[in-house]
Amino acid sequence: MSVHELVLTVDIQHRGAPFDGWGTSLCWFANATGTYPETLRERLYQAVFGPDGLNLNIARYNIGGGTGLDIADYLRPGGAVPGWWAHTYAGQDATFANREGYRQTWSPYDPAAYDFEADQGQRWWLQRLAQDQHITHFEAWANSPPFFMTNSGYVTGGLDATKDQLRDDCIEAFTAYLVRVAEHLEQAHGMRFHSINPMNEPNTDFWFTPLNSDGSPIGSSEGAHVSPELQNKLIQALYTELRRPGTTTRAVISAPDETQPDLFVKDWQGWSDTTRQMVGQLNVHTYVTADRPKVREIATQAGKPLWMSEVEGSFAPGAFNPIDMRNGLGMAQHMVDDLRELEPKAWIFWQTIQDLPGPDWPGDVNWGSIFVPFTATPDESLPIVTNTKFNTVRNFTHYIHPGDIQVGVNDPSSVAFITPSGTGLRVVHVNSSDDSHDLGLDLTHIGDWRTATATTVTTTTPPPDDPTGNALVKTSAAINPDGSITVPSPAQSVVTLVIDNLHIRA
Repeated sequence: MSVHELVLTVDIQHRGAPFDGWGTSLCWFANATGTYPETLRERLYQAVFGPDGLNLNIARYNIGGGTGLDIADYLRPGGAVPGWWAHTYAGQDATFANREGYRQTWSPYDPAAYDFEADQGQRWWLQRLAQDQHITHFEAWANSPPFFMTNSGYVTGGLDATKDQLRDDCIEAFTAYLVRVAEHLEQAHGMRFHSINPMNEPNTDFWFTPLNSDGSPIGSSEGAHVSPELQNKLIQALYTELRRPGTTTRAVISAPDETQPDLFVKDWQGWSDTTRQMVGQLNVHTYVTADRPKVREIATQAGKPLWMSEVEGSFAPGAFNPIDMRNGLGMAQHMVDDLRELEPKAWIFWQTIQDLPGPDWPGDVNWGSIFVPFTATPDESLPIVTNTKFNTVRNFTHYIHPGDIQVGVNDPSSVAFITPSGTGLRVVHVNSSDDSHDLGLDLTHIGDWRTATATTVTTTTPPPDDPTGNALVKTSAAINPDGSITVPSPAQSVVTLVIDNLHIRA
């Protein structure tokens, strides 16, 4: 096929707020792997947060709800994140059968009501992150209240997925639970939560707990329906709790972590002005993408930072295939679309590590970027496998850093950032087509280019025997005497154009 040139135009006058960075939620994978052998854990840590790995700098910690002690584990591997309540408190056992007695007795302000040794798996990751100066932000959030604070008694949702799960008489107790756990983690691990979110994908009909014929629950992960009316009450209660005398955490409230932008808009419209003022950060997921610009407009008009706080996906349906470039390209284009349409201050994965699928593993097996078996009997020999998402994502996370500022660019498959010093430009371009083309850029419209240097970093389809091959291949690029630059964009590739010593106009 003939090679044509795509001419990029960077608009340095269109500038966003300084970028907070890239992150992931912990919960399932951290719960599953946090008690693995030390060497294996560290390899996984480096794959996610290390400079040669995904190089993420934001971590979201899940405060678990926890299932009644008399209910057999019915959640997916890693999904049974422990709750923080004491198994027995004031003579009451924390069982499903005794949930009313336990709820009426349990006190959120009594340290004896908590099990402060809970959640050792996820907490290993938190402790390791707290030791890493590269990590800039921690966020805490809850998928579900503790089982005894729900209307159904289950942390996987109600018996009616459209009805609110959090009991009205437990709103204050739940917010106190979140704050006390956050405070304990901060004190125990020497870190600080930037924000606390009391809900996750709240205004959906996802969170449903069907029952088997014997009455036992069926489910896979924690979740709770929280209507906009209840969101109002919950946010206001959390705001009050965070200002209770003696409270030590300085986290702001983030919300609503809605599953998609159009539902975010409905949540926002259902909040009172008082509630809106109490929220310090807006979070949205992009599993469905309609109305991204409306969310950006809401955040801009409200003067609040916006995070794209969760997304993942399988862009190559079918069998597990770590070298299928459709996964890497699909994820990269989704990142570009989110950055362009939302202009968020942070972009965060759902789960960067997934259970390495076996031959009969159900579901979307190509979710995640890193794979390791979730097993009760781990050893150092467990395989760690990466796919093409791991490759293409690093074209963003290795070159767009906290503090960088997003600027405009005319191509829907490209994003551009400038460095805080005003001397660096980073352009990431996704070419999902089967044809190669050149990328052209005129630096004279951006700044003084005469001492600038340019490098391309290219990721293409890996060879069959090496899932990390053909990733982040660096090549020097020549800047022409007239200030223009032309670089190749191979078929099915992600290219990062790195320009330094470019004195960008203010």
